Amino acid sequence: WNGHGTAMSGVALYGDLQAALSHGKPVRLQHRLESVKILPPKGGNSPELYGAIVEVGIAKVEAKAPRRRRVFCMAVSSDVGLGRGRPSSWSAAIDQLSYGGGDRRRLMILASGNLRDEITAADYPDRNDLAEAESPAQAWNALVVGACTDKATITHPDFDGWTAVAPVGDLSPSSRTSGIWDRQWSICPDVVFEGGNFAHDGVNPASAIDDLQLLTTHYRPNLRLLDSFGDTSAAAALTANL
Repeated sequence: WNGHGTAMSGVALYGDLQAALSHGKPVRLQHRLESVKILPPKGGNSPELYGAIVEVGIAKVEAKAPRRRRVFCMAVSSDVGLGRGRPSSWSAAIDQLSYGGGDRRRLMILASGNLRDEITAADYPDRNDLAEAESPAQAWNALVVGACTDKATITHPDFDGWTAVAPVGDLSPSSRTSGIWDRQWSICPDVVFEGGNFAHDGVNPASAIDDLQLLTTHYRPNLRLLDSFGDTSAAAALTANL
């Protein structure tokens, strides 16, 4: 539909392809990919069914190869019913799936979610501290991933004079946090991985330019092979790769 799954897959399989292409050596793959769709081609799912749909999706892939070792990675999140860290039916389902009744535990990796409106340099990082991680990141038993960045070098001549929003080693400008969650709930993200950076010219809203993004696989290889990618989706895929 827009290539998000293929971009995720490329990062989960290869990592940031910029690094793989820079050394020119063969890349040895030590894992495989499986995927299952939890979103319909059109429209959406009922929020009350989010947890049940993920559970059915996991059952489908496990039924095909029950003994295969897996890492489950999901970069789909929702702003429905957020309540400063209170569990949702979706996060409760993720917790149950991760714990597995104690006899079949699963490593589940979740993206903490991205800011949904335009990003400005003036709002960073205060807005990130006030934007709570989206459901089902309230899950205690899953590994919740946020985005940091080490990308701050802009070389493309079209962006001469532009500046990176986030300094090297800091939070990616799109990443959400649990800064406003009530104290009795978990602190997330649990880990952060590279999610790219944004750039600004001092006047317009910030943009996710190619120089500051990860490189991954494009979903229509007959048109081009590679695509830029970032945010907490890329960070979650890098976590799965590790």
